[in-house]
Amino acid sequence: MNTLRKLWLTVLCAAVLTAVLPAQADVTWDSVKNKIKSNKNYNLTYDYNGPSGIFTFDYDYNDGSIKTEIKNSKSDPTRKGTVIIYKKGAKQVIASTGSGTIARNLDHKDVVGRPFHVSIWEMILGQVGGTPKAYDFKGGKKFVFPGGYTIWADKDSNIVKTERKDGTTPETREFSNIQWN
Repeated sequence: MNTLRKLWLTVLCAAVLTAVLPAQADVTWDSVKNKIKSNKNYNLTYDYNGPSGIFTFDYDYNDGSIKTEIKNSKSDPTRKGTVIIYKKGAKQVIASTGSGTIARNLDHKDVVGRPFHVSIWEMILGQVGGTPKAYDFKGGKKFVFPGGYTIWADKDSNIVKTERKDGTTPETREFSNIQWN
């Protein structure tokens, strides 16, 4: 009889906890894309490791205008402190370095394929192709696309890491301090 009472009490506690605790939505690729597309302003920090070097960036996107600051550069310490500005609709990005200001057209090799004049999230969405396979990972989902592009998203549908091959060289971005405005 005592065992039956314990079992009934356990079932009752489980039912109450299920009813009281908020349901957590499963992270899907659609929820990640929708979060990106529904926000016009955000800022974040990201670490880049790839064919262009090893960098830490502060990145601020405001409705098409972008400010990127190189906070650290292990591959080229002289780039630390460089601020790259793109104003929505402009034909150039402007980089302020310790030695002056440099303007680069949007088709310049230092600008093409980099998130200096296009949202980093839109750039990533443009690089992936096909429908991903989703796998659970601690605190979210891992999406593996045909061709090997891999994206990790946290429980809030924020992209926290990307990994791909740029030619034969691996390219990794790790995102933190994401603030949506």
